[in-house]
Amino acid sequence: MTDPIDPLARTPDPEQATAACRALILAYCKEPEEVDWSDVQEALDLALRAFGLPLTYPEEFAARRKTEDAERAEAKP
Repeated sequence: MTDPIDPLARTPDPEQATAACRALILAYCKEPEEVDWSDVQEALDLALRAFGLPLTYPEEFAARRKTEDAERAEAKP
């Protein structure tokens, strides 16, 4: 089961959160029709740091969610 304390509910570091927002906005402004994934990844990395999360958080979250979904499916009668 997922930890009930949501790490994204914390208040992020304001300077790092601002940098993440700027990076994401710029990623879309550079080429709105064809956003460069590496620019989005840079914004995500900044956002994760703002929340004090490891850069592997998205993968860890997805793996946890997949495990939980499988456990729920097995528990159904």
